[in-house]
Amino acid sequence: MPAYVRKTTIEEEFGARRFPGNTISCNRCNLNLADPAVNESGTVYVLYTDKAHLKANRPYEVYCEDCLTSGFPKAKIF
Repeated sequence: MPAYVRKTTIEEEFGARRFPGNTISCNRCNLNLADPAVNESGTVYVLYTDKAHLKANRPYEVYCEDCLTSGFPKAKIF
């Protein structure tokens, strides 16, 4: 079963709900996606395990683009 991914930005997905130290970590490489020096575009990929979780907006994890393409090459991006 393929995973589903929503491409979004830090502000759209998290807004003020950030972790201590203003960090949003990639689940695979631990890159701080909230740091503008590291992630200039602010783009994040929110992974859902199936279509039901996507419809209910219950994400599994957050990934950077490199980790998403290498870890989930068959994921369907929305």
